[in-house]
Amino acid sequence: GGVGFGSTEFIVLAPKDGTTTSKFIYQLLKSDRVRSLLVSRMVGTSGRQRIPNTALDEVIIGVPPVEEQEKIASILFSVDEAIEATEAVIEQLQVVKKAMMAELLTKGIPGRHSRFKKTEIGEVPEGWDVLRLGDCLREPIRNGYSPVCPKTPTGRWILHLGAVTADGFNPTALKPAPLDDARLNSATLESGDIVVSRSNTRERVGLAGMYRGEPANCFYPDLLMRVRTNRDLLPDFLELVLLSERGRAYLSSSARGTSESMVKINRTVLEAFPVQLPSLAE
Repeated sequence: GGVGFGSTEFIVLAPKDGTTTSKFIYQLLKSDRVRSLLVSRMVGTSGRQRIPNTALDEVIIGVPPVEEQEKIASILFSVDEAIEATEAVIEQLQVVKKAMMAELLTKGIPGRHSRFKKTEIGEVPEGWDVLRLGDCLREPIRNGYSPVCPKTPTGRWILHLGAVTADGFNPTALKPAPLDDARLNSATLESGDIVVSRSNTRERVGLAGMYRGEPANCFYPDLLMRVRTNRDLLPDFLELVLLSERGRAYLSSSARGTSESMVKINRTVLEAFPVQLPSLAE
């Protein structure tokens, strides 16, 4: 109903009357095949690449009758709407989870505690301890090892930085590891190991995740640290504490570097992190 204007950063397409529809063309441009073709034709420097107008001339599409195009586009738009609704629910649940974490990790299970004490991390139930993480480990924190990786699967895997996220461990963030590099042995992961990002942007440095044994034969790189807790600290509880608002604030503010695009924490910073310790059952 209105008139829009596009900058030089956009290519504006207008469907031919009676041949194609805007919604059908939109869904085609989102398809993996067309996106891959357009990305492969990008030109320019790595920091500022563009898709030339001529790349669109190379896109060959099947054109059903307009009536069928409308039905195809309608189905796909319905799926898009379902995805958006699901993402909105997930976003709301993340807010609820964050609030629950803040309450449970500082006040404990509702109704269980009536007496609280002041500590370096604020008020916690009187029966809880607050200790340095370094005092809750069964072995020293260790950096990983980054080998030269093959391009084809070997049955062994090494994580990359995407393995640690704001929601914990991502088991799909990996690549093949070599079979013949003995230095990888020191970077072996066991179920229950916590991996922590030691170098990243300030928003992502210190992100943590618990490796739960999948995939098997897995190792971790130099930019991650491995934390192995003792019997007084459950690793899945530590994962929550490190990813909590307090944990993120501590690790982010402790990071140092000459550029905000790459700051670092070290083993000493992580060992000094104060951890609240409820009973194992709680």
